[in-house]
Amino acid sequence: MKLEQIRIKPRLIGAFLLVAFIAGLIGWRGIAGLKFAKQEYDRVAEVHLPSVEAFSRLQTAMYGIWVAERGLVNRRMMAPDIRQAQYRFINRYWDVANESWKTLESLDMSEEAKKRLEEFRPIWAEWKSKHEQVVSLSREKDRLVAAGNSLKSDVIAKIDDTVFKASLDTRQAALAVSDKLEELVKAENEDVAAATAAMDASMASAVRTGVVLMLLGVAVAIALGVFIAFWAVRGAINAIAEALTMNAALMGTPTEQFQAPFVRNAVDRFGAVILGILSVLMVVVVEHYYRTGVEAGQLWRRFALATAVEFGVLFVALTIQTIFLGALGLFTIWSVVLPAGALAVTVLLSWAARRDGHAAPS
Repeated sequence: MKLEQIRIKPRLIGAFLLVAFIAGLIGWRGIAGLKFAKQEYDRVAEVHLPSVEAFSRLQTAMYGIWVAERGLVNRRMMAPDIRQAQYRFINRYWDVANESWKTLESLDMSEEAKKRLEEFRPIWAEWKSKHEQVVSLSREKDRLVAAGNSLKSDVIAKIDDTVFKASLDTRQAALAVSDKLEELVKAENEDVAAATAAMDASMASAVRTGVVLMLLGVAVAIALGVFIAFWAVRGAINAIAEALTMNAALMGTPTEQFQAPFVRNAVDRFGAVILGILSVLMVVVVEHYYRTGVEAGQLWRRFALATAVEFGVLFVALTIQTIFLGALGLFTIWSVVLPAGALAVTVLLSWAARRDGHAAPS
């Protein structure tokens, strides 16, 4: 390895970019999961729950109208004030029903929900038409009574029979409306359950992906730490070898000058082999250290400690390299920035590991 080949900056930048990319993936997956969950939550809050409430209010309105209709059919409830109270009761609940329909029509329902609502319209319309017939006949009866007809007259008896038969017919339509409304509420509740399940599945998927990416990040951090330490230490060794070689070439005997290139190459080759073996051992040791850290609940603390050691080695290697390169007149701004950065990261990670160790329960 020649001096011009000792370039740690691109490797450091590449390593940090890769780790940053993995961190970005974790963040992106988490944000995507939260965004999906928010969309489903908004749909539940803005569509499904208002739908359930509107259907429930429709059912309440129908029952209220039905009760008042029964009062109109009852032959014993002929006092004018009682009759008018029934009409007002009916009108009040029709207002509730109309508001509920407006709410349903304003919601951004799914196609399936819209289809269910359209299927319900004719059932509701049929009941409403039959109910209005009962009300119309009841008002006709009130008009006849007000005109002087006796409640025991044949005219009133005949219209009472007609009203009663119409109310029985209306009852069947009302039961159909009630059954359909229960189906609609059940369908909306099932949609809410499905949306909740989708949110849970999305969040679980985000957590799984985050864990996988986190483990990948740990693995990459180990590999990068070994890689950076390997090249930094190798660079430091070669810087020393290069300095000694240049010294021998300039000031040594002819024999030393002849041997200098071979010595430098030997240091480079044997240094690579030795550091490669040490790197493999380091991977095994760090993997065991992390694995037992998971069992002990200290993964992040051990990760910080191991990474701090790696950056500490990097700092020492870069410092040695800087010293010898400076002696050779190859000093640059990066000769200060890189060791200082490695030292800062080492101190920061050491502090974080120490702080996490104090915070952990005994």
